Amino acid sequence: MFLIARESVYFVSLRQAYLMQPSYRKKLSSRTVLFRAVPDEYLNESKLRRILDPHVVRIWFLTDSNTLQEMVVGLEKIALYLEQAETKLIKAANAARLKLLRNQETVDEGTTNGQTPAQWLASVERPTHREKLFSGNKVDTIDWSRAELRKVIPIIKAEQERHRNGEAKKIRAVFVEFDSMGEAQSAYQSLTRHQILTMTPRFTGIHPTDIIWYNLRI
Repeated sequence: MFLIARESVYFVSLRQAYLMQPSYRKKLSSRTVLFRAVPDEYLNESKLRRILDPHVVRIWFLTDSNTLQEMVVGLEKIALYLEQAETKLIKAANAARLKLLRNQETVDEGTTNGQTPAQWLASVERPTHREKLFSGNKVDTIDWSRAELRKVIPIIKAEQERHRNGEAKKIRAVFVEFDSMGEAQSAYQSLTRHQILTMTPRFTGIHPTDIIWYNLRI
């Protein structure tokens, strides 16, 4: 028991010393608290400020970005598909160029330097694929990928703008910035609402890279 008490006192002292360092106190994360399980009625800035004011500086409401994330994953797949197809075409064109040069007994230097990549590409079959697995029309992979990107990118940008403007569905997690680290710690340690498991758990001093954003929807 003595050992546990001693280590607990040591931990509290060490934590206090760390939190009071100027380098930590200047961080935005030291003044920001993440509240989970926020009731739907408090997913409103004026109501939330009413229970946390007067020391609140900013409030960030999180939105359900599940659909947007799926769209971005699909976009990245198309971009990777395009990159792989272009790389395959470039390699094939270079192989055709080297083969042609090897087969020539003499090569005029001026002619070689004047040739363009299009001349080498003309002799190479461009990558193709079917729009559906084992079925569908056979399409040029590079042209298809570029067309899909031109179609999808504006849709994703519009969806991102909806989330930035707060027009998307909110989830029950909120970031709140306070005017000082002391006020953030006070909000972090105090009971915000009488209902059990509401506005909890809470976190402070966290970095965006520490968060599994998808799990905040739970």
